[in-house]
Amino acid sequence: MEEQSNYPRYGGNDGNTPNSRDIILDFNVDRIWNFLKTNLNEFLPATLLLLVISVILTIGATVGISFLVYGTLIPTQHSVGQTLISQAILLVPFSLLYVLYIGFPYLALRALRGDEYSVSTIFFGFKKVASVFVLSSVPHLINALGAIVGVGQQNFQTDPLKAFGSSFVLILIVSIVQSYIYWLGLYILDQDLGPSQALKAFCADFKGKYLSSLAYVLLFGLLSGVGAICCGVGILITYPILSIALAVAYNSKYAPVRSMGIGAAPPI
Repeated sequence: MEEQSNYPRYGGNDGNTPNSRDIILDFNVDRIWNFLKTNLNEFLPATLLLLVISVILTIGATVGISFLVYGTLIPTQHSVGQTLISQAILLVPFSLLYVLYIGFPYLALRALRGDEYSVSTIFFGFKKVASVFVLSSVPHLINALGAIVGVGQQNFQTDPLKAFGSSFVLILIVSIVQSYIYWLGLYILDQDLGPSQALKAFCADFKGKYLSSLAYVLLFGLLSGVGAICCGVGILITYPILSIALAVAYNSKYAPVRSMGIGAAPPI
């Protein structure tokens, strides 16, 4: 695809700067999907690697905590104290896992811009692990709070609707928070901002667009999970959709000198 006219990384000296541009939330699913298909050879192994690491780390951490804290693989009863201990220990491995997830939208951003990237780009978050770890701990803390108050632990036999409903709400909240964390991760990895600076920049960029951003996250988050819901292995193809969508929105304001057309800043 054609490159944009020459201008520095985040805008030119003629007024075409990030401050003069607005975030564009592109709801065109076909464009996102076509970009994914075009770059599937690169995204597929990165997705596979991410999922393999996720499964190994999740199973290993969960099994280890079960025996260490509860003394059994599948605990049937546990105290609040045990839950607190287990969630505190799980904070580190699960937060590090989210650091890895944050690297995926950055991979999508580099692909979108035509920059050099590889499967190893998903590990880029570890280069700024101190900043990213602060953000990546938030989804786990929400999960931990749900576990402490017993969300989803009601007896499915006596009140299945309540148990399912509370679990679904918790999963939805965590998923939405995760998506926004991934978005903030782009500010940290691409602009070398700290967590508070990234949050401030994000809020300024999306001022007046919070509901639209939520709809954007829900739409592409749902499409991203369709592969897992429908056929399991399909997630290898659909998982990158959300990451690409987040990168497209971010790039609409912070497009560099090279862009691959989709989500690009307007030419000078």
